[in-house]
Amino acid sequence: MKIYVAKVTKEYDGLRLDKFLPIAFNNFSRSFCRKVISWGGCYVNNKRIKILSYPVQTNDIIELCIFDDPSEYQFKEIKFQILYNDPYFIIVNKPANVVTQATRVNDRNHLLRSVKDWVIKNEGIKIGRKVRNLHRLDYGTSGVLIFSKSPKTYGLFNNPIKPEKIYIAVAKGNLNKSSGIVKTYIVKDNTIDNRYKISNTQGKLAITRFRVWKKFNHIYFILLKPITGRTHQLRLHLIYLGGKILGDDFYGGDFSIDFNNKTYSINRLMLHCYKIRFFHPVYKKWITVKAPVPNEFIDLFSFLSN
Repeated sequence: MKIYVAKVTKEYDGLRLDKFLPIAFNNFSRSFCRKVISWGGCYVNNKRIKILSYPVQTNDIIELCIFDDPSEYQFKEIKFQILYNDPYFIIVNKPANVVTQATRVNDRNHLLRSVKDWVIKNEGIKIGRKVRNLHRLDYGTSGVLIFSKSPKTYGLFNNPIKPEKIYIAVAKGNLNKSSGIVKTYIVKDNTIDNRYKISNTQGKLAITRFRVWKKFNHIYFILLKPITGRTHQLRLHLIYLGGKILGDDFYGGDFSIDFNNKTYSINRLMLHCYKIRFFHPVYKKWITVKAPVPNEFIDLFSFLSN
């Protein structure tokens, strides 16, 4: 993906956005620019604009986000497994390598849209329009993801009784503990875009309980319970402990491992939200939802066990 930037000069003040773009970026046709705008890949002063006739103004900063592969502009069917469904929630098993919601580049191909489409088709447009994801899982992470279908339940994660999550991770390294609690601060890493780092004195407090479930030399299967919900918290806390999650291209996790003179390749981030337990605000009872352990985890465990 490439981002093209232009500044509106006085002579183009008031011009339609879809007419200004092919002038500012003369290697793109107007029809292509209109497609990018409709797709959600155009920003004016850091605000996504999807109105073709939007009038640009002098000194506006225009950003055009262009996919390297034209096929990315096509709608893609995202298949998901429904784990729980009632009039207030739909809970699904998020596949790995899928975004939870719209991103700066992609306003269409995300799990929220697919879940909304399913609800509209099966339960009606009125309910489908109310669907919201109540939390997020990173692009590479799979597992339990909660969507609300009613304003009555939008505040689930803000209620005094917080939902509880359990993750499974596979990490490589030399962990300095087999169980316990990690408590650190997390701040943005200003030297690398979209990445974070551990701090002992500043940032947001992050707390994680953890337990090593199984160890094969330098490979660990770990159960993680985040007490807080900071960005990249589990990845960073494992780094803090002395390991890196396999398949983590953000923080240098390995994509292959050597064990007993054999090599095993990793094709995804080995992090999975296995279980969520929450107090249903309408039914007034605890609900536990589990997502099956992915085949990649099972296959790796089998490889290491033999």
